[in-house]
Amino acid sequence: MFYDWNWNAALKEYDKAIECGLPHQNEFISYYYTFIAEDFERAIKVAKQVIETDPLHVISHWQLGLIYYFARRFDEAIGAFTDALEIDPNFGEALRFRGLVKGYLGTYKEALMDIHRAIELASGQGLANLDILVVKILMGKKEEVLAVIKTSEYVDSSDPALLYSLLNISDEAMYWLEKAYQERSVMMVTLKNFWVWDNLRHNPRFQEIYDRMNFPPSIKNRATLKTVNISKPVLTQTSLLNRQEIETYVFKLEELMNEEEIFLDKSLSLR
Repeated sequence: MFYDWNWNAALKEYDKAIECGLPHQNEFISYYYTFIAEDFERAIKVAKQVIETDPLHVISHWQLGLIYYFARRFDEAIGAFTDALEIDPNFGEALRFRGLVKGYLGTYKEALMDIHRAIELASGQGLANLDILVVKILMGKKEEVLAVIKTSEYVDSSDPALLYSLLNISDEAMYWLEKAYQERSVMMVTLKNFWVWDNLRHNPRFQEIYDRMNFPPSIKNRATLKTVNISKPVLTQTSLLNRQEIETYVFKLEELMNEEEIFLDKSLSLR
């Protein structure tokens, strides 16, 4: 999906993984629905089901926030990222994305606070530095951002492409996006519906690259994907334990609670 851009093969491998015991609700299929099928509602449903299996898993809340972010449901994205930060206040990825969302909502001071905190946690490294530039573009500080772009080096060519697109400087944006295509940047899967590319969509060079990606039609324009139905997950199919193992563990847990009263241990957490 992210490197070969072979959408049919990606789904076939996903189906094989399901047959081998991978839960129906998982990271891959939520990203497929978000970026490729453009079915945000289904992606959100999957992400929420993942959270239900482990409410204290910080990454799951962050992934739900990502889907809300790409779906432009910013208020709900902030809620999901905040839930992740309640579990781990030092989770930099949730901080930087919450900052980005606040930037798009126009609360720039709070946005910069979150992103600067993420940069601090990463010892000055990472994509939060890019996020700072995005927020400054939204604030209208275009000359300041241009000066930084021209003196910076980038591991992923999609990063300057994204910034130049937001700045509406199409020639520079397309130069870097073509490099990103040649380098098989993981961000190429976002060309279909990520709004940061909207300034380029009528550019013939962008359309040429888009056509080469050979994206399938959005799910809203066809019946459904030929994969498992994730709307009604069956516990016996997704569980990593068989029925006998479940009963054994339930018995042991009841014994620990009723006889040893482990709930009296103040250091014990739900996880």
